[in-house]
Amino acid sequence: ELVEIITEVVCTGKKYIKVAGSEMDASIVRSQFLKLRSDHILFVIDCMDKSTSEITCMKSYLITALYNSLTTVNHYYDAWVNHDEARYCQHGDDG
Repeated sequence: ELVEIITEVVCTGKKYIKVAGSEMDASIVRSQFLKLRSDHILFVIDCMDKSTSEITCMKSYLITALYNSLTTVNHYYDAWVNHDEARYCQHGDDG
């Protein structure tokens, strides 16, 4: 599904693509999607696995998530590592 959505966005002839509820120039969205790597896709899948929110329009949600993954993936994993380090340090002193 993700590959199909990425392909559709990259190959669209539309002038605008809706991202996060806003119409964006398709060339900008296409440019962002062409920068996606496997870690961005894994990030989106990981976030979806952890989400408990009801998603009413999956395709729109995934387009937005993929688009935003380029700017949020590093912060997400940094926070995750910091959380794990803090947890390890708290329990590591016990013996």
